Amino acid sequence: MTKIALIGGGPAALFMYKRLVESGLQNMEVSIFEQHETLGAGMPYSHYGSAQEHITNVSDNEIPDIKTHLKEWLTVAPTDVLKEFSMLDKEFNEYKVLPRLLFGEYLSAQFKLLLSEAAKNKLTTQVYLNTKVVDIIDNKKKEQVKIITQNGEEYSFDKLVICTGHSW
Repeated sequence: MTKIALIGGGPAALFMYKRLVESGLQNMEVSIFEQHETLGAGMPYSHYGSAQEHITNVSDNEIPDIKTHLKEWLTVAPTDVLKEFSMLDKEFNEYKVLPRLLFGEYLSAQFKLLLSEAAKNKLTTQVYLNTKVVDIIDNKKKEQVKIITQNGEEYSFDKLVICTGHSW
């Protein structure tokens, strides 16, 4: 069993996890460590790095496929989310940029869909929300990497991908 850790749960981790889920590889366990309370949005598309008035720098036609297209997700997104961003009863244009926080909601929803697909494919995934990694120790002799969290918890993995992305 290969144990893989992703440090960070934002957009970079979303696309890395997508590749792992779609790889079809067997005998793999994935652990995701995210310092905040949700997966997908990361800093640039959450309240940690954006405000209501901030917009994305890409439009739907530039976003790589995840699980569902943005246009499709907007048809099933929670009404309260759409209302918050004045997206109710509006015609969606794939060339229009969106509010960053709305895009973060979309990315979070996509991460949930990937987690569901992973479970169906029997890919074991552990998600550690509100868990900040404070140290990484590479043990070359054992070919393992140890992660230490701010609570002093220690976890060992065969592979590690740092997906921390943006930082202000």
